[in-house]
Amino acid sequence: MKKGIIKQNRYATVRNLVFSIIIDFVGMTSYFFPFIGEIFDIIWAPISAVIVYLMYKNYAFATGNLIEELFPFTDIVPTATIAWIYCKVNRT
Repeated sequence: MKKGIIKQNRYATVRNLVFSIIIDFVGMTSYFFPFIGEIFDIIWAPISAVIVYLMYKNYAFATGNLIEELFPFTDIVPTATIAWIYCKVNRT
């Protein structure tokens, strides 16, 4: 591989990690607002699922993120970051 391609891949990897952490953090903000947060989760769930799909091109990751955001008390699970770890370990 050429140096430019390696730098581009590293940039994309770091970018995806940062976005994954942001997605998970936004999903967890519903804990700060007890009743309003669950309504926000209903709005945020499909948005985060689309973003996760666009980042990783994987329906399983997107579906997992959607389900995790919709179910109450599961926001603590960092599904987008887990997807990043899986892709990093498996080089997909």
